[in-house]
Amino acid sequence: MPTRKQAPTRHGRVVSVRLDDTLIAQLDELAERTGRSRSVYIKRALEIALPQLEQEYGQQVLNLVSTQRQLAPEQNRGTVPELPIPRADVAATLRAYDPSTTPDDIDLLLKQMQAMFTRLVNHDGYSHQAAEQAVRAMHLDEYTAAITERDSRTQVRKATEEEVADLTIADALNGAGCDSYEEYEQRYRDWL
Repeated sequence: MPTRKQAPTRHGRVVSVRLDDTLIAQLDELAERTGRSRSVYIKRALEIALPQLEQEYGQQVLNLVSTQRQLAPEQNRGTVPELPIPRADVAATLRAYDPSTTPDDIDLLLKQMQAMFTRLVNHDGYSHQAAEQAVRAMHLDEYTAAITERDSRTQVRKATEEEVADLTIADALNGAGCDSYEEYEQRYRDWL
């Protein structure tokens, strides 16, 4: 899923993730036993799991589309079918995800979506409906899921001056009791 752009740090970009208490406890136990940080193990787990997840996700999309696959009429072969997803829908989805989205960002995504749609219809023989569903699944559904997750979160309470004064460097480096970097950033934004 595309993520919010963050400035790179000396060791890479910071990414926030929500984990349930059980996973956090296991991660903390492993980190404590080995004297390494949570970050080391999260990074290693992603390095191992991402190739498999990419393969599984790609297969899920192919399975979804292949169950609805119908050969397109022969007269459509070789033509460039028009993507049935309105530009306004794509723009609204992208701007809801990231208000700083530019018209160039929208044009680039539409171009990618059109290319995939054309290939699925002309080369792979998908019906327009099945190709549209595949394009939506690959390009828009992740944005929509991210928007839904973001909107379902409760508003983060801002830190008071007293809380900031009581905050030690060790607390700050360990997230100051926040569940994610995003929560930390929202709570302490006025003091950073």
